[in-house]
Amino acid sequence: MMKSPFRKVRGLHKRHRRDLQRSFVQLDELSLASQDMQDMRDCYDSLLSAAASTTNNAYEFSESLQEMGDCLLEKTALTDDEDSGRVLLMLGKAQLEIQKLVDNYRSHISQTITNPSESLLNELRIVEDMKKDCDDKRSEMIIYFFKFLTRLSGWILHPNHMILAASGLAAVFTGVVPSMPLG
Repeated sequence: MMKSPFRKVRGLHKRHRRDLQRSFVQLDELSLASQDMQDMRDCYDSLLSAAASTTNNAYEFSESLQEMGDCLLEKTALTDDEDSGRVLLMLGKAQLEIQKLVDNYRSHISQTITNPSESLLNELRIVEDMKKDCDDKRSEMIIYFFKFLTRLSGWILHPNHMILAASGLAAVFTGVVPSMPLG
């Protein structure tokens, strides 16, 4: 049995509504993923900042420990009292040992925080660049789509109306409705 043309198109609006709802869900997931990427970037930026500050402070502390240790060891040679000399020698050596520990701590910060965080931030930049490329291609497709529609239907649209129509479709794709005055 053949369907009439009206029967063929009767249910299209229902399917279109479902497709729009599905695309809005996908857009919502995309915007959530974009927000998650931004949150990750902020987190790793602050982690890198804290690591850099800690590394700088540890470096300054290490330098101070070395100066103090060297000074104590120099004073050991100048003292005539054997007990005082032994105490100064022990303090000087302890200062230099603490300096080695602080230098190791500084090195571990770089290995465990700075390098992995920079690597993750580079990966995030790559993903953001890929997203930007996809957004640019989507914009090009929207423009192409509206040019195609105007040619297909024979409409002649004022450029502002074309932009408004394109921004309306962009709202469907991105969930953001730009505000533009009609001119």
